[in-house]
Amino acid sequence: MAHEILETLSTIQGSNNYNLWIYNSIKHYLHGNIIDIGSGIGNIARYYNTSNIDKVILSDREEEMYIELKNKFSYSEKYAILKMDITDESCIEILSAYRVDVATCINALEHIKDDVKALVNMHKILNKNGILLLIVPAFPFLYGTLDIISGHIRRYTKKTLNEKLKQAHYTIKKQHYMNFFGIATWFLAGRILKQKELHKNVCRVLDRFVPVLEMVERYRKPSIGQSIVTVCSKS
Repeated sequence: MAHEILETLSTIQGSNNYNLWIYNSIKHYLHGNIIDIGSGIGNIARYYNTSNIDKVILSDREEEMYIELKNKFSYSEKYAILKMDITDESCIEILSAYRVDVATCINALEHIKDDVKALVNMHKILNKNGILLLIVPAFPFLYGTLDIISGHIRRYTKKTLNEKLKQAHYTIKKQHYMNFFGIATWFLAGRILKQKELHKNVCRVLDRFVPVLEMVERYRKPSIGQSIVTVCSKS
């Protein structure tokens, strides 16, 4: 499964407009020391190399992802790379050497069986004014073959996600859906056509439309979308 996820992430890596859209949706909250949970191969964290960010800790529990991260980011002193499972209590001690201002978990929580435990441990490693930036796939009715090959255990509704955030003692500051048009393409590919891989050429074509979609949603947040973007505070 880790190899299949790596192939999927490698395909998405070429969707530069989409990856940048995700980064743009959270960039205003990034500062200080950041821990990125479930970094994969760094498709989003590669944009974290800005002056307002002091340190970026990339983490993943899978050996293949860890090796990819080491190969890509070891050149920069700004990045630290850890092989770490956020549901393991040992991660709290590992990260005690860092003052973590922001935790990002971008399309990773849905891969974790005990997602509440993961949220609790993220809460513990944040400083008292810390922020959690979370993006998860929305709506269980969209769950199909593309979710399976991507390693998704679940998709969320705002209700199910917020219940888990409440259990982990977060305060939700902002929350909105993202990528309205992605609902149709994901449903068609994963539920109707039951595709078992992301096709690079299709992703490349769809990526051309992303700047327009991003501009539209910047001015009017959709009432539903393929993903849920949530900004939480620790207190």
